[in-house]
Amino acid sequence: MRSSSEIRFSILSMTLLLLLWATLSIWLAKWTRLVLVLAYLVLALVLAFCYTLRFESIGYALTVTCIALLYHGLNRFERRRLEPFGIPGLGLDQIVLVLVLVVPFISSPLLPVQLFASAYRPSLDSSSSLYQTSWQTMAELVAVGLAYYLPLASRSTRQV
Repeated sequence: MRSSSEIRFSILSMTLLLLLWATLSIWLAKWTRLVLVLAYLVLALVLAFCYTLRFESIGYALTVTCIALLYHGLNRFERRRLEPFGIPGLGLDQIVLVLVLVVPFISSPLLPVQLFASAYRPSLDSSSSLYQTSWQTMAELVAVGLAYYLPLASRSTRQV
């Protein structure tokens, strides 16, 4: 039986090899329409890296937020350089929006239940709270805040 760390490392190495193989195939065959696939493979590689290092949920939330910021920055500031490769801005925006929608549920999977419970159940004691604050809470707030900023920023670039 293989240990968990060996399996995690093999997933990471196979994802890296898949990314390299796809990059070389697209480059040598000059299939510019498939360059957007590389964005998905980079995302899969980064998530495999997080899995290999055994990140907690906050690590995944921050990593997904950073990837969304990277893709948004590429789409916003390097659009002219990416157009010859056939990368449509809409494709990267769609990836960013999906990542943004996933971040709150990664950081706090029971968020809808907590919001529903706090909205419809009055508190008997004003000092009691369902939420505990720590550095992880602050990191989650930063990740969710950045994640909610991205769609607004991408919308403003579409109107310009």
